[in-house]
Amino acid sequence: MASTLSPLYPWQQTLWRQFQQSWQQQRLPHALLLHGADGMGKQAFANNIAAALLCQQPKNQHACGQCTACHWLATGNHLDYLIYQADIGKALKIDDIRQLLGQALLTPRHGRYQIFCITPADAMNRAAANALLKILEEPPAQTLLLLLSAHHFRLLPTVRSRCQSFNFDRCEKEPQQHWLAQQTQQSVEQAAALLAAAKSPLQAVKYPNLLLEQEKIWADWQAVLQQRQDMVSVALSWAKTDVEQVLDCLSAGLMLVIRQRMGLMPATHLLMPWANQCSISQLFTLLQLIWQQQQTLQQQQLKPQTALEAVLLASLNPDTATPQ
Repeated sequence: MASTLSPLYPWQQTLWRQFQQSWQQQRLPHALLLHGADGMGKQAFANNIAAALLCQQPKNQHACGQCTACHWLATGNHLDYLIYQADIGKALKIDDIRQLLGQALLTPRHGRYQIFCITPADAMNRAAANALLKILEEPPAQTLLLLLSAHHFRLLPTVRSRCQSFNFDRCEKEPQQHWLAQQTQQSVEQAAALLAAAKSPLQAVKYPNLLLEQEKIWADWQAVLQQRQDMVSVALSWAKTDVEQVLDCLSAGLMLVIRQRMGLMPATHLLMPWANQCSISQLFTLLQLIWQQQQTLQQQQLKPQTALEAVLLASLNPDTATPQ
């Protein structure tokens, strides 16, 4: 019976060899932190780790895809692989981690390991993160924690320091570009431009028209700066779309004009006339404000339209762009 487990992505091969080496040398730690941008395939990577470790007859540190354990995992029914996943915008609370702690005290039911996946790990509130430290400091035998995060800097330093880090943001770009070119039936050059805008290959597949949408968002922003469009109307229009993606586009545009303003690139961006009237310090402060609004939105502490209006207002009045 063939496994339906998603294969590793081409750009993950170096990280997979890092995992294989730790396993071969019997130096596999009790906790791995898989971190990097959304859309880098961290969950698929975690699933492959679980499949390899739980497989009854692994081949070269890969799951065989044929045994009973592989079938259970492929159908989501393996009792030794538990995923604790936070809903979008919701926190993982101490009760979730207490449940994990209770399960970790038991012996594996079928395999050599009990594997717990926490995603996104940065969704743990402070109480939950402190509770997790108990198992990180005194890990039960045959237990492996997989922490997945696109914002690992939000994790407690004491949590990060007790995990072996797998940084997906350092994956090679060329395999990502070639894979994306195949998926989107574009040239490698077109795929590279889309990848740069989307920040990750899976996000690029999710938003194939991102470059066009990005240009439209920048044009709307320019129209507000030139007072050809009303700030509130533009913010309302943006709020009806993917707000996280809008803020990503705004920050990407701002990073481009900062580089051009500093003379690191040709000054060709449509926002350059406005950027030339701002100081470098003001542009960086506005960039910080955008990042802050993204974090606040993820914590559901602000309405999307309010966050977007704050960014537009600060760009109209750069002296007021002061992150809290």
